[in-house]
Amino acid sequence: EYGGIATLQSYGDTLDLDAVPPEHIAFLETCRDYYETKTHIFVHASYFPNLRMDEQPSFVIRWESLHGGVPGPHHSGKTVVVGHSSQRQGKVFDLGYLKCIDTYCYGGGWLTALDVTTGQVWQTSAHGDLRG
Repeated sequence: EYGGIATLQSYGDTLDLDAVPPEHIAFLETCRDYYETKTHIFVHASYFPNLRMDEQPSFVIRWESLHGGVPGPHHSGKTVVVGHSSQRQGKVFDLGYLKCIDTYCYGGGWLTALDVTTGQVWQTSAHGDLRG
């Protein structure tokens, strides 16, 4: 449902987790649920604005879509950069305090990169078309 089957199949025509090299699993086990700088917070999906990041439920920061409701500004005052809520029109969803850079790449839209220090956006399509 969330891409797991396609991921397993990318290791061969199998649904066997043993097909995934141990070093790939080891890498995934080192990944963080969020990353925080002095000015920004980066999460996959969403957040509760009134909770510190180390108090956030994993489900919210990994899977909660903005389509079910957009959170307010995080109490830290930091800008939060998220994905997981596709913006099918291909533009970054920007509320100032929250920026969603999921521009529907997996569905034929754009892959987006954002320089958070300047606000510069770069995008590419699956066909190599560039815009930014």
